[in-house]
Amino acid sequence: MLLIHDWQTTADAPTLRTGGIPLVPDDFVWPRCRKCGGAMQFLAHLPLEIGVVAAFFCQNDPGMCDDWDATAGANRAFLFTGELTPPLSQPTVSRCWEP
Repeated sequence: MLLIHDWQTTADAPTLRTGGIPLVPDDFVWPRCRKCGGAMQFLAHLPLEIGVVAAFFCQNDPGMCDDWDATAGANRAFLFTGELTPPLSQPTVSRCWEP
């Protein structure tokens, strides 16, 4: 997938974007990594005709939780429909590494 950013947007815009703040339903529970238990980081907001895909992945200990593996539990994608708003709160993604 190639995303080209050539416009100004906000962190919670309902457009195709990576990063920022997800738009979620009222009853949304923030995803946690199955391996380390930490809160996942929001990755992308992908609007489709049938709703919005919100993708998350684990970045608590990069490279250790197999965020590349679709079945390891270190990434999640949700298909949301209906009224979506920014979450009331976002967990802090803890990092166990120094860049």
